Amino acid sequence: MQFSTFRIDTFGSAILWVGSGVKACGQPTKRQNESIAKRLILAQAHIALASLAHTADGKPYLRDRPSEYISLSHSQDKIVLALCHTRIGVDIEQMTSLSRIQHIMKRLLTPQEYNLASDDKLRLHKAWVAKEAVWKINGKGIITDFEIAQWDKDNTKCKLTHCPTHTHYTAYFFEIEDYVLGCAFADDTTK
Repeated sequence: MQFSTFRIDTFGSAILWVGSGVKACGQPTKRQNESIAKRLILAQAHIALASLAHTADGKPYLRDRPSEYISLSHSQDKIVLALCHTRIGVDIEQMTSLSRIQHIMKRLLTPQEYNLASDDKLRLHKAWVAKEAVWKINGKGIITDFEIAQWDKDNTKCKLTHCPTHTHYTAYFFEIEDYVLGCAFADDTTK
């Protein structure tokens, strides 16, 4: 497995590890590959598997590091781990065809959000990972409750709002081969 490390110095210096190319011997299931990838990326980040736990909602946390937040995501042969001292969420998705992503995003975006990105495959994928990453920060709720409020000029980040609570988030984007990675932070880091 190959690893890359990124550092984001916004909202508390997040560190992201991206792993690719894991495949178990024989004919492993998708779940077996994901389990192996998770163990390898945790080791790369110097996190013991035994310290990883999950809330009742399935949100990961570290038993022995209560002041740090963790988020995990995987897609095909890629896995991402994010570690930060503020609430963080990550998502990675392999790019699909424009027609496939349009079909998916019509259900997840408001009509206004969809109209801003409907013919732009990359922006639709960024909207997808942004909403997933922000949803992972909360660990519960409905993904359509998070609305993209603003895109920056060069599409490297966007602002989102959780409509029921008016909580604001920022999502940053990275393109890795034919994957899109989104990393989101709550703008109000006190919650």
